[in-house]
Amino acid sequence: MKLSQTMPSIEGIAVQLKQHIEQQQMETPILIAHSMGGLISREYIRQDISEANVKAVITIGTPHTGASIADKLTWTIFLGITDAAIVTPPAVDPYELGPAMRSAALGVIIAMALAWLLLFLRINAGISLLVSGVSPAMLVAAGLGVFILVLGAILSMNTPTTMKEMIPGSTFLERLADTNLPANGEEGTIYYASIYGEQKKITELLETMSQDSTEVGENLKFTENMCETLSVSYLVTGAWYMATSFWNIHRFCIGALYVAGGGYLNPDYGIQFAWDNVVVGSNESDGVVPVSSQIFPEDVVSPGARYIEPKPAPDANHLTETATNTKVSERLIEILNIILELEDGQ
Repeated sequence: MKLSQTMPSIEGIAVQLKQHIEQQQMETPILIAHSMGGLISREYIRQDISEANVKAVITIGTPHTGASIADKLTWTIFLGITDAAIVTPPAVDPYELGPAMRSAALGVIIAMALAWLLLFLRINAGISLLVSGVSPAMLVAAGLGVFILVLGAILSMNTPTTMKEMIPGSTFLERLADTNLPANGEEGTIYYASIYGEQKKITELLETMSQDSTEVGENLKFTENMCETLSVSYLVTGAWYMATSFWNIHRFCIGALYVAGGGYLNPDYGIQFAWDNVVVGSNESDGVVPVSSQIFPEDVVSPGARYIEPKPAPDANHLTETATNTKVSERLIEILNIILELEDGQ
């Protein structure tokens, strides 16, 4: 169904869903919903709980207990850590490799800023710069400038009410958690099921996001390659400084900073670790919503209803958790077959 573009709240969208079902004269539909759609489905039932006109609710990648990625504070912390990992080592480096590292770091800062802006602001632009002789002050200024620019753009966005409602602990989520879903509807037993994605890699998520635009994809791939290159450069530089410190504590500490920064800048390790623990809030997720949040909460299902064991989709990230994903399709068919078998047995 196609909902109105004006979405004041999840409650308001649930009203639209009710109107759509009534207009189409659907009899006990099976609601299959992805992401926020699962919350809309639960709210739809909550609004008319005494006359639940559904046969089943199947959620896919739904943040039942919320998603911290909806909170701008998590983005602030993540961007700050990433910016510090890039800027700090070369900015405080007075030794022989400092100038080269500052030039490389500035290039990554610019590329990363462009990538984030493309993702969050949908700006299509190309930047080509030749940088040489970068001073520590210039690097720090550029790093802080880019951090403020990207963060400012994100913070200035008007956060929809629907996003605020998906922040863990929101009033809306608490209200849903306090509402027991009915065991029976107009046509007998109601079934509740969920499918959860487990592909959490941020590189996979960004690749999916870039598929609708060649330019976005090229910039994201370029940024990923630059991060990997800078990561190796920092690790090599750090190891060299530490190996040649010869009891020079300052040189050794600068080397340690490079090693730490290099470890963080590897997209598959450091950045992934920060993404999991700062932005997503879990080491097990679909790249956006923690697995624990994607699982339909059994404690809100009334006794007598049919709660179907949650099904995993190991290769699905949040943006591919649709019927086009093979594992999701298999799990969905599996759930529907379970419902049909149980119905035939009654």
